[in-house]
Amino acid sequence: MRKVLALVLLSLLSIPAVHGVWEPAVDGGIKGTAYAALYNINMYKTTGSVVHREAARSRVALLLAHQERSGGWRALPGEPSSTYSLLESAMGTWALSEAYLAGVIEGPEAEVAILRAGDKMLKEASIITAAGYRVGLKPNALGYATVALVEAHRAAGKMDGRDTALKARRYRLKALEMADGLLDMQNPDGSWYDGPYHSPFHGWRTVSAWYQSMAWSGLAYASLIAGEKKEGYLEGVEKGVNWTARLRGDGGYHGVYYQNGTVSGDLLGGPMALQGVAIAKSAGANVEVPPIPEDQDLHLGLARSFLDVRVLE
Repeated sequence: MRKVLALVLLSLLSIPAVHGVWEPAVDGGIKGTAYAALYNINMYKTTGSVVHREAARSRVALLLAHQERSGGWRALPGEPSSTYSLLESAMGTWALSEAYLAGVIEGPEAEVAILRAGDKMLKEASIITAAGYRVGLKPNALGYATVALVEAHRAAGKMDGRDTALKARRYRLKALEMADGLLDMQNPDGSWYDGPYHSPFHGWRTVSAWYQSMAWSGLAYASLIAGEKKEGYLEGVEKGVNWTARLRGDGGYHGVYYQNGTVSGDLLGGPMALQGVAIAKSAGANVEVPPIPEDQDLHLGLARSFLDVRVLE
């Protein structure tokens, strides 16, 4: 317990000390901390800045301190929680794996934490897909679970040991299965509905900008390990990005598209959509990236960091 408290205190105290460069505004929850860690990791990869490396380490220390025995994460008090804590676990796995791949963290303890996270994501992914891909699934959860398993696979691939190699293979197979599921769920026009598919009793037929971006982000990351399927996944990404262009408004993206052709009156979908477009571009998709505003929004900062270089190559 003392070690955990020390890690949390170290993380919270050290983050302000590295604010020598642009830093996003962070809410301090698991998802926000993971997104911010990804921003610092991307910037460290593209600039070699020690400032960003230490910021990333501080944020990752907080994630490690809150990792549960199961290998996953739950929302912190006051942080909005996702269904079954799936997104918290996906974000934690994504950030830890990226930190390891970038050399921000290393050593046996980091490897154990990543493999525990990967095993947890594999278990959760198997549960949510047990009934197939067109009943009861939300594309945002599936997209980010795919991202998490892709990155756990890539991280495990750098580790030694036969058992680890087997884990890496299992992560990859499930990630590609889920990417195939995302393509199957995608409508012919490139959109994904927000909710359950082909249910005779219910189903959301709205399309949200952030759900779209999270879905095609899964395909974008899957393309990195897809072999001969790469072009098919990137085509799905491009169709999703192109469809979402209809949600563009003055200064951002509208949040929700309704089946009567109307859109929500706000632009809440903008930051997540722009982040997703930047991820798509970074993965090699042939998409146009709209201007990304310069402000403190976490997702906009992450979007800019993905565009500094093709960090996903």
